[in-house]
Amino acid sequence: MPPAHDDPLPARLGARLLVVGYHNVGPTWCWPQPPGRGLDGLIAQVRLLRRMGTVVRLGAYLRDLAAGRRVPRRAVAITFDDGYRDNVREAAPALERLGVPATFFLVPGLLDRTTAAWWEVLPWAVRTARAPHADLPEGRIVAGDTAQPSLAAFVERVKREDRVTRERSVAELVEALDPAGDPGMDRMFMDWDEARALSARMEVGGHTTAHAILARETPVAQREDLAATRRRLQEELGVPADVLAYPNGQPGDQDGHTTAAATGAGFIGAVTTVTGVNGPHDHPLMLRRVVLDPARGRDALRVVARAAGLAPFLAGR
Repeated sequence: MPPAHDDPLPARLGARLLVVGYHNVGPTWCWPQPPGRGLDGLIAQVRLLRRMGTVVRLGAYLRDLAAGRRVPRRAVAITFDDGYRDNVREAAPALERLGVPATFFLVPGLLDRTTAAWWEVLPWAVRTARAPHADLPEGRIVAGDTAQPSLAAFVERVKREDRVTRERSVAELVEALDPAGDPGMDRMFMDWDEARALSARMEVGGHTTAHAILARETPVAQREDLAATRRRLQEELGVPADVLAYPNGQPGDQDGHTTAAATGAGFIGAVTTVTGVNGPHDHPLMLRRVVLDPARGRDALRVVARAAGLAPFLAGR
């Protein structure tokens, strides 16, 4: 790994930060894959990233940069969203064996079991539906087919809705499909005890209280949500929890009210899912991030790097 530069003013040296994002490493309803492939792919990708830059804790890097302290010229921050149980049982131990840190963005509502992961509920409902189909404004949702355009259109529609409306829309579709069994949210996501174990080993940040896409909420709701998210994580885990990941994270999913709410809640940095590398003068509450599928292995990292224009960073130029 390249050493940190000796100059205490990294902004003058063009310090850059690549934030890499993951979700799960094992199979789920939303991301089916052969068992073990995701973890093997994660290890391969992280080994490659470790050779290309210095892996850092996101919060520590941002605090050092803001204070003018020395930071690596090419830093890489590894992040995970949502709090999947395989993060604490598989991903974190693998990262520890590799000697690299990571940041895990948690959702108190998922830890409490007061919120369901709607993006996992939908494919479960479609795959296990007992009704042959459900009719929506986007078209007919046929049982068993999670690749149908009408389902993709429904997902895009609910992403534009506020959280309460989104939950109602998803519940109505689930009721119409009449799925069998249970989606297994308790098995899929970690609980508070596991979050405590994780926070003793890795950095933990917030991902909203109930996975709301923030710009769909009122300014007041955004302020209340982010303040409650950080406060709950601090109280339960005893950690700063001062970094944030915006749910969905695409352009328009966060706005000026969002960054103001994040500042008011005491977050020092926040990541989107807008692809790119960050420079020392980029807004710390609007950081770009490259989201990777670990099941695709190291070749996927190279493909994403070429498509996103990251090759100069990864090559050290």
